[in-house]
Parts: sequence; structure tokens; C-alpha cells
Amino acid sequence: GLALGLQEDTGVFVNLYIGVMIHESLAAFALGVNLVSANMKTPTVLKLAALFCVMVPTGMGAGMGIQTQPGFVTAVISAILQGLAAGTFIHVTFFEILGRELEKDGDRLLKVLCLTVGFSILAALAFVLHT
Repeated sequence: GLALGLQEDTGVFVNLYIGVMIHESLAAFALGVNLVSANMKTPTVLKLAALFCVMVPTGMGAGMGIQTQPGFVTAVISAILQGLAAGTFIHVTFFEILGRELEKDGDRLLKVLCLTVGFSILAALAFVLHT
């Protein structure tokens, strides 16, 4: 949400918005499955679901509030917050998701190959769409 609120370019915002909405839909589904399987009480599940639902809009509001202030300090704060948002994605990907996945039993070489192919496809798309 924060990354969305910090965007100044409409095209970048729309692309990022689509990605965030797809991601959040999948994350909401996974969260719901985990909360139900944890046998939590319904009020607790509802509170956690409500907290999850307000996180992206809160981040967007904070980012938009920062972007409305002109000046050098705002640009520095925006750069720091965008770096934190990107760093969060990188951390979760490499330390939370990939680490667990590569520790599981199975064909590690195939997992690394799929990771490499997926990264290559996304890098090629980024290169083609950028030019």
C-alpha cells in the first residue's frame, strides 16, 4: 500500500495496483485458510481479518500524504520508504518463502531451475515493456 501511495506516475500506479490486488487476494485467501486451520475463535479471526483489510489503504494514505508535501525532505522520505517497501518484498521472498521451499524434500535442482526460469521471464518482460 505504501508503494502505491508513493507513486507519482499514473501508468506505474495502475501496474503496481494490479499486482498488489492480485497479491492481496492470494494473501487474504492464505490468511483465511491459516486462521481457520488454527482453530481460532470467530471474533479473533474477524479482528485479524479486519486488520489485514485496512493495511493497504492505510499504507496508501500514508504514501499519498507524504507525496503531497513538496520539497527535498519529502523526496528523501519517499525514497527511504520506497526502499523499505522493496526491501520487505525481497526479505519475504528470499528468507521466508524460498528458504522454506528449498528446505523441503523434493527435487532441489528442479526448484532452482523453475526459480531461474521465472526470474528470467519477469526480467525479459520488464526489459521489453520498459523499452
